[in-house]
Amino acid sequence: MNNNEAIVIAIESQKGGSNKSMLCLNLAVAAAMRGKTVLVIDCDPHQNNTKTYATRTAKRKAEQSLMTVNKSFERIRELQQENNFDLITLKNSKIEDLISENKDKYEIVIIDTAGGLETKTNVSVALNSQICLFPFNSGTYDLDTSEYVKSLVESLRKYKPNNQTVFRSILHFKPTIGENKLKEVISKTLTWKDTHPILRNVVYKREIYEEAQNKGKGVCELGTASSQQAAAEMNKVYDAIESIIKKIRGEK
Repeated sequence: MNNNEAIVIAIESQKGGSNKSMLCLNLAVAAAMRGKTVLVIDCDPHQNNTKTYATRTAKRKAEQSLMTVNKSFERIRELQQENNFDLITLKNSKIEDLISENKDKYEIVIIDTAGGLETKTNVSVALNSQICLFPFNSGTYDLDTSEYVKSLVESLRKYKPNNQTVFRSILHFKPTIGENKLKEVISKTLTWKDTHPILRNVVYKREIYEEAQNKGKGVCELGTASSQQAAAEMNKVYDAIESIIKKIRGEK
């Protein structure tokens, strides 16, 4: 690929409730905080990230109004510049057209999809991405959807043999998960290694994610004591993804 083009990251799942939107928002914030130019494309009919982005934009406008009369808000201005990203909601356009129109304008494009891997849009997103992430909760029914993911990945590789998309899974656990259950889940994911292996870093389902989302923010930019653990976990996940990006770009 052209190194001037964006890395497209798809976030997909066979079912709803797998925390796709949360992962999308927080990865966008983590990337933006590292100085990357980021675009989020919201393909989910629920438009959770579109709503969060509207809250984010409204709060930024309010802060900018304060900055015009109070110079002590200079640090807020700096943070806004560091952490900002853009968002487009998929409406009547084709997703491949939106990707094509924007791949030269951003370094990273992150796509939040609807639940269901077989839809035309989701298949197109997977085919047009360099990285495709599958979030899984630790429940039995959620983990069982890995068979659908495996089928999708195998079908895409047959349909497009030269497809170089990197497929990875991310696990979401409740903080209270026991050690035996944790080992059981990790053991099950070993069978995914040939199609959608898991990232080593997991994300724990903490209430702070929803609190941050209600403020139009990601956990990495809250800077509060209650957000530190979640921010550390999310930064590790982003580090793993950034390592994949560097390999794709041929960087050391």
